[in-house]
Amino acid sequence: MIDLGNLQQLTEGDAPLMKTLLDEFLNTTEEDLKCLDTAVEHEKSSEIASLAHRIKGSSMIVGASQLIQLTTELEEAGKQAENDKFSALLSDIRKCYNGVSEAIRNL
Repeated sequence: MIDLGNLQQLTEGDAPLMKTLLDEFLNTTEEDLKCLDTAVEHEKSSEIASLAHRIKGSSMIVGASQLIQLTTELEEAGKQAENDKFSALLSDIRKCYNGVSEAIRNL
């Protein structure tokens, strides 16, 4: 679900810093997902692409590869205004995020 190798390298193994960054990932991603809900509801393609890109970037730090893949797909769908894909991808992203957040909380 997650690979913390990149985060460990970035923080040079500093456990308190890693915890801070993981907590920040959880908080900001949850907020971004709420914003995505609204953007998808109103079919705001460019906002969807931007939020998906942001979540993708933070997912790279925590090594959440499936979340990276799904947010990349949503980002592209947003750029192409493929409105028919938004809801299903957001649902998949939420499910994946729930697994990632559970894995982080269990560390």
